[in-house]
Amino acid sequence: MDELREKLESIRFENTNWEARHFIPDDKLFDVISESAINLALRSSAVPLHEIIDLTDSILRGARRCFAILVFIRHGEAISGFFRHDSLRSHPDDRLPYTSEALQQIFEKDEASSVVRNFLEKQWEFFIPIILQHSIDRILDKRTILPFLHEESAGEGAMGVVSKVKLHPQCHRLPLQNHEVARKQIRHGAKRVLNFQQELRSLALLTHLKHPNIVQLYCAYQYRQEYNLIFAVADGGSLADLLNGKRNELEALHLPLALAGLADAVDAMHNFMSEALDVSLSGCHHDLAPRNVLIHGKTFLLADLGLSSFQHMEDCSSTTFIGVDGPYAAPELQTFRDSHVQARRASDIWSFGCILAEVLTYMVKGSDGVKTFCDKREYEWAPGTEWIRFHRGPETPSPEVILWLNDLQAGGEPYRVRMVGLIQKMLLLDPMKRPCSAQVKKSLHGISILFMAEPVGQDLDIAYNDDKCIDLLLGNKRFQSWLFAFNQLLDAMDQTEPSDLDFDFPKTVQALEDMRHIFEGSGKRATDTKHLKYPLLRYQHARLMEALPPTYRSVAKEHLVNAVLREDDAKRLNKLSAATTDVDDKDIGTLLAVKHLTALAEAGHLIERTELVLNQRDITLMDPVDIHHLASLVPASEHILVEWLRYKESWADKNIGTTLRRRLTTMANLLHNDSTTQIPGSLRCRGIFHDESQPALGFVYDIPPGTQPVTLHRLLDTEAPPNTLLEYRFRLAFDICRYIYTFHKVGWLHRNLHSMNVLFFPPKGAEKAEWAKEPRILGFAGSRENQIDSHTHGPDIDSELQSYQHPEYLTRTRYREEFDYYSVGMILLEIGLWKTLSRITKSKRFKGITDEDFRREVLTRRVPLLGISMGTRYMEATRICLEGGFGGMSVDADGGSNWSMAFKSLVMDRIPTIE
Repeated sequence: MDELREKLESIRFENTNWEARHFIPDDKLFDVISESAINLALRSSAVPLHEIIDLTDSILRGARRCFAILVFIRHGEAISGFFRHDSLRSHPDDRLPYTSEALQQIFEKDEASSVVRNFLEKQWEFFIPIILQHSIDRILDKRTILPFLHEESAGEGAMGVVSKVKLHPQCHRLPLQNHEVARKQIRHGAKRVLNFQQELRSLALLTHLKHPNIVQLYCAYQYRQEYNLIFAVADGGSLADLLNGKRNELEALHLPLALAGLADAVDAMHNFMSEALDVSLSGCHHDLAPRNVLIHGKTFLLADLGLSSFQHMEDCSSTTFIGVDGPYAAPELQTFRDSHVQARRASDIWSFGCILAEVLTYMVKGSDGVKTFCDKREYEWAPGTEWIRFHRGPETPSPEVILWLNDLQAGGEPYRVRMVGLIQKMLLLDPMKRPCSAQVKKSLHGISILFMAEPVGQDLDIAYNDDKCIDLLLGNKRFQSWLFAFNQLLDAMDQTEPSDLDFDFPKTVQALEDMRHIFEGSGKRATDTKHLKYPLLRYQHARLMEALPPTYRSVAKEHLVNAVLREDDAKRLNKLSAATTDVDDKDIGTLLAVKHLTALAEAGHLIERTELVLNQRDITLMDPVDIHHLASLVPASEHILVEWLRYKESWADKNIGTTLRRRLTTMANLLHNDSTTQIPGSLRCRGIFHDESQPALGFVYDIPPGTQPVTLHRLLDTEAPPNTLLEYRFRLAFDICRYIYTFHKVGWLHRNLHSMNVLFFPPKGAEKAEWAKEPRILGFAGSRENQIDSHTHGPDIDSELQSYQHPEYLTRTRYREEFDYYSVGMILLEIGLWKTLSRITKSKRFKGITDEDFRREVLTRRVPLLGISMGTRYMEATRICLEGGFGGMSVDADGGSNWSMAFKSLVMDRIPTIE
């Protein structure tokens, strides 16, 4: 046994804690007390031979510590006594530490006194606590040897001392780096005991959340009249240290994200929910201040929960609170007369607002700016008594704080403007008017995204300016469109409950970080590197879009369409069209291709296609389709549709005739192009022909085989039109709006929209109730470019069709987008009341009146009927079309036309959908 004792002695001297007390860790002990070592030691002792095998097995199963202690005090043979008195129920090691009375029964009486004394003294070196997670409120004997190898002070507060402690690697089961923890030690005392118990309860609850921004409690114990909490180490000190310049600067890029994480923690505490505990509680920190926010890496941790409280939701209106003080305390907590005050979660919001004000100051002006801000807040509230707070009493704001925040906001970046706005709301004197923690969290999420987006936008600008690559131009426009939609989302979030709007914050953060990395890794100008960059940027942009709510993805898409369609250079339009190859951008590519064609036409560079000029002799007219004709085309005798444009004497004028003929050629080419035919609602134009007998020009369109064309006007022009499902009517109205909207986006006006130019192509034998689906729009023979100097040949001479035209246009006012929307309004009226306009206005009150009076009568007498049949939203969309409520939105921030955007927002988006 002497050899085994020497090994134990060597381990003992190798392991010493911070109090210079020796100990033997379990892992080392178990390595030494092996089966062979036990067997050999027992054989060298006075243990009977027949007991050795069973005794060795019993020691291995649960008595290695006790046996090692006995070996160390030279009484290894006494181990059998530990089993003799165990009542066949437990292992001897499980009963450590032993008392004197228990040992007296185990050892022989004549030697009990010295052996018991030695065992009692040495057992503590072999019985070392293992630091485990979730070991809450253990009471340790004062003789316990803690496996703390080293400790150093990390700060001291009113409630106790914080130390950084290094644990023996074999004496903990914690997920640690460098085996270090932070220990908060609270000395004994009635008030401190209450604080310890309060903080322990709060931390034990919050442990269930496993929140990355709440300081993590590993365990708690009482030892030598002191109360101890063991936490994960925060390696960056406190936020107060950072703001005061007492530690190395945290990179400014990380501060908004750290604040967003801190807001998550405050919200998790204010609205505590645990499925495991099946409980929902309202929490309050009560002492939010920079000194209680720790920094770990790039993360802020909410700490020091000694004053925090939790209540059931129904009891959460307020909490009686004692001893409120400090520059970050809310004004309602400082009554100056009574130390017992009512604290609410809104009091935490005030304190958090103070923290945000100082952090923003640090970001803009550094630690010197924080000190200046502090000095400016100094105020003498009583003779000889000064304080440094963010208010001047429960009912008086601090003018210095107001001026300081205004200065931070003036001329600042978007994130600064929004952060100051948030701080101002959080520092409202009335607690009931402050935002809740969920609103603060959402706002800080958005602000941190804006902060991250700014350098990405700058990188995109620099990259494009360097090589003028069309992919980078498109990437820049995509990014700016996403940013536009994101700002609109933030605006909406400020006006509504946070649960109503949401975006994927982690995905957005990751996408922006990855975009920064793409540019950081693209210093080489190698061609292969640049080719890799573009698809990576597209992928990250797709992730940004996926993180938005669906409505705001549409906003971003719409903004992108506007941005790319503002281009008027034909070559760049062609390149942009070729670059929009992503599945989600195919519709944008189509619009760009159409805009490219119109740009070529306007510049006179559109190639004339002789195959689009058809011979009249090859066309045989058949049945009329209202103002159009069904016809056949030789040699295949395939069915076609002819749209007529009857020309006037003015065409004989050389200049006018040339212009109009060029426009017709352009339209035929445009409507023949594959890109145009991909727009929902289009028919492919086969070409044009001249019929001198009319006199007119015929536009020839391919029609779906096996169908019989019918116009919306023909469908409705009966006493009892076929019943159509309501969802079909809503969809029909939307499709017509979308078609006109799409052509306006590429700079083309329809000018001739009415229900005879809305056609359907139902398969032969289809039920009439199913006819009004997938409308196709004709009438583009009389359309023109949306240019001030474009010639127009005036309104239709048919009085019935003139009812669809805006009264101003009928008085020869120049045509504009709004007039197309007026025509749309009349068609919406027809769809809503399921009658033709002529039947809707058959009453005598509509006869013999001016065009303007006709419009007013429709608005006053007929539009209100839509509320019953189609609902308020549809009725208002129709009213706006007929009233012309787009004037205030005619120009956007970039100086471009915004009629179409107003139409989409006020009309298209109001038409209900029924799935």
